[in-house]
Amino acid sequence: QQNSSAVALHVLQGKVRVDGNNGKHGEIIKANRAVMLAGTRVKRELAPSSHGFLRHLPPKINMLVKDDFEHGLLADQNYIIRMDSAVIRDLAGNRFQGIYDDTTWNFNSTDAVTSRNAVILADDFSDVTKTGNTAAFGSWNHLNGIEAPATSLSFFKGDTTTALSFHNVTAGEIDVKNNMTAGGWDTSLVLDLDNSTVSIKLTSMVIDLRLTNNAGTPQATGKSSRIIAELVGSVSGLLGKVDPGNSPCPSGPYTRTLDLSSLPTLDGSESYTLHLKARGTGHGHNKSLQAIALKGNLAAFRESSEATKPFGNFTPADLTETTSESDDSPPSVIALHPANNSEEATPSGQLKMLFNEPIKFGTGRVFIQNVTDWSESTLVVGSRQLSIDGRILTISPPAKLKDGSKNLGWLADWESAAPVIFLNPSGDGTWYDHDDLQDDRPSLGMIGSMPNPGIVSINRTIRREFGTITAGSRYTVSATIGLRTNDATFPGYNIRLSSGDTTLAKLTSNTPPGPANSVNTVGFSWDASTLPDGVQPGDPLAIEIIPASDSGYLDLNALRISAIDQSGK
Repeated sequence: QQNSSAVALHVLQGKVRVDGNNGKHGEIIKANRAVMLAGTRVKRELAPSSHGFLRHLPPKINMLVKDDFEHGLLADQNYIIRMDSAVIRDLAGNRFQGIYDDTTWNFNSTDAVTSRNAVILADDFSDVTKTGNTAAFGSWNHLNGIEAPATSLSFFKGDTTTALSFHNVTAGEIDVKNNMTAGGWDTSLVLDLDNSTVSIKLTSMVIDLRLTNNAGTPQATGKSSRIIAELVGSVSGLLGKVDPGNSPCPSGPYTRTLDLSSLPTLDGSESYTLHLKARGTGHGHNKSLQAIALKGNLAAFRESSEATKPFGNFTPADLTETTSESDDSPPSVIALHPANNSEEATPSGQLKMLFNEPIKFGTGRVFIQNVTDWSESTLVVGSRQLSIDGRILTISPPAKLKDGSKNLGWLADWESAAPVIFLNPSGDGTWYDHDDLQDDRPSLGMIGSMPNPGIVSINRTIRREFGTITAGSRYTVSATIGLRTNDATFPGYNIRLSSGDTTLAKLTSNTPPGPANSVNTVGFSWDASTLPDGVQPGDPLAIEIIPASDSGYLDLNALRISAIDQSGK
């Protein structure tokens, strides 16, 4: 500034303003540069002309992706969209009529799961053999919705850690050596949901048994017994217990059916163990195990063979249809995605409006009401959740959740073959144990490097294209990864920057980036000064985030991708 020995640089929404030391505000410099300040006070003698100032600016930083994973459509919800009349105009300035009623655009988002009754786990032990104090077999006869448990069973004296031996282990039978008056026996099954299963509601367990005596031979009647089931979570502890009470045992083989419907739903938030406890009365009362069948209602992800694209499924006819109305005619809508009064056939995390002519923004608001839970979001023109590409308006709706709740859905801007889990942790220890995650706290549900109260949890690859390669730039990728209170389910991660089938740079780890109950930022960079064979400036760029294993969920927040122009000013 003329006649001043010092100036102050102020960054205002990515622009630079030069103020004098007398406190008066100067003008914003209009140039394709940004100033990067590192927390230090900058004083510098400037050349007489503005060109001298520009030569001293650091490289330009472009923020290419800033995604907190808080936008998309929640599954199995009823939405209504309304819009002010001034939001959309054609290039001549004519206003779109807007959407003012509740019937012009309403739809149901796709249910993200399919449910069926299934045998979760079963075996008749036809190939069982004794190996020390365990009964081992080749594989489970039936397995649905869970990772394969160990193909062996160990037995312990009731409510102790004392291992038991056997009278006999023969094809179709495991005869445990401990009578009921001496405490009976305990065994257990680990139930870890596989990566295609959303939840399992256990309904029953059918157990084939045989009454034996202390020598392992058939026993007379006059005994009574029961099988107790206890469900234990790796984080929550005891979740439920089913004790049907004793009932008479017939001589020889018999069947017991346990009603497990009172146990809570297995939702994959932790690992589960189902403990089976044989108890009874009567001297010399032993019990052999001949078969088990665990049944339940299994809810699985509704998956597609190809990744769902993050844009509306408009037909070629839709995209070519235009009208030849005069310049004073307002723009009109040709197609909506999802269509009005429909159930979304092609799941995606965005809403699309296709107009009959090129459009631009005016002013006003878009209202997105979720009638299922009666929440409403408002997007104002200028929000990054509203964008225009020629004749198409794209809306990325906020995925609003109450504190401590979660819902399946589809991320805005991302491709995925399966839905993701939108999660708003309450900080009560179920997923994370932080008071600052409570939505009524001053932090508004934020901890560490989480800029918002929401997390997205994935167990499938998600992919997003975000631009093209600029030669000479350095690209920086960072993301926040959450480690739940139960870090045993951490699947590892692979964050991959790519162009076509070529991997440009990646960060891979199976090691948690921090302790349980924490959020941590990981990242890497890639220098585009030297490109791999077959990759050229202008080729598309994509980011992929891939859980490294099939078990567990990867919790994500705060993805940032930036580029620094290193080619000179």
